[in-house]
Amino acid sequence: IQNTLGDCGSDCCELLGGPGVIAHNYVIIDDTSGYGLTSDLGSDITISDNVIDVVAGGSLGQAAIRTWTGTGRHIIANNIVTRTGVIVARGLEINGNNYIVTGNIFYNCDAFTIAGGSGIIADNIFYDGTITFNPTYDPATPIIFRDNTLRGTATVVLTAGIVEMYEACSDLFTNVLATSANYIVNAQNLVNGAVALTGTQPTYPRGLDCTITEVGGNVTGYTMTVVGINASGETITDVFTFGGDGLTFSSDNAFDHVTSVTLADVVDAGNATFVVGIDARLGLKNVIYETSDVWKIIKNGTKQTVAGAQVDVDYDIYDMSVITLAATDDFEIWYRSNLNIIN
Repeated sequence: IQNTLGDCGSDCCELLGGPGVIAHNYVIIDDTSGYGLTSDLGSDITISDNVIDVVAGGSLGQAAIRTWTGTGRHIIANNIVTRTGVIVARGLEINGNNYIVTGNIFYNCDAFTIAGGSGIIADNIFYDGTITFNPTYDPATPIIFRDNTLRGTATVVLTAGIVEMYEACSDLFTNVLATSANYIVNAQNLVNGAVALTGTQPTYPRGLDCTITEVGGNVTGYTMTVVGINASGETITDVFTFGGDGLTFSSDNAFDHVTSVTLADVVDAGNATFVVGIDARLGLKNVIYETSDVWKIIKNGTKQTVAGAQVDVDYDIYDMSVITLAATDDFEIWYRSNLNIIN
């Protein structure tokens, strides 16, 4: 407890038995070492509130934090592992069973190996590195992996056992509205200022289409800002410009409702008008990260073919234009939402 540790060629600190605590230590690695902080054959061990700093010229060829096979009941919490040096082969290596890993920051580690079962890994930040789950010690016991932030190139590989890292979701859309070119804004003049929302709000989150019609001249400039709410109740904004979008364009977001449409920088040689309508894209309530996250769609009681090309992971949308969408159709979209934040 409360030591400054350095290179030792093998393990900087290892408990050969338990119960025990490794806490509040600063470990600086500026040469070649094997492991940082580890438990050997000990169970009932806490490794917490340590900083493992692999600086220039330093390397950890094995792992920064490790538990052994056949051990159990470990808590690994509130540690920082950071590297500006040569390598951290594994930021975390869990071989024991029954553990909690929480509140840690792993920066610039090459990999993470989770081979023990019956554990909770939550509320950590992983910068880069592949996280591999292979619970060979007791694959019948689940691992809960949730509420972590995966930054940079951090990825997850599931090879065996049961790992809970997704929430099963289904969104129901009943008696949907048909697509409409002018459902929200109908034939308003293209002039600077706030635009009257002359139409009706969508019943479910929908993608928007906009068309500008030139009348007696050419439109050469505008900035249109659309503000509204998405399926999660969050405020969203789409901004369109003449240079980027032309006279016909669609929103990135799906709008549950539109709160305002504002025009600025309009350059119009005539009396152009414009409309805003709804298209066949439906917005989902929860975040999706992969096209494979959407796995089943029921339309009017019949199972449909799910196409990855119709899944928009940037804006959590499924485009029904291929399946087709008409007035009074009912849809149920089944998908999974990762319990971790990936960016």
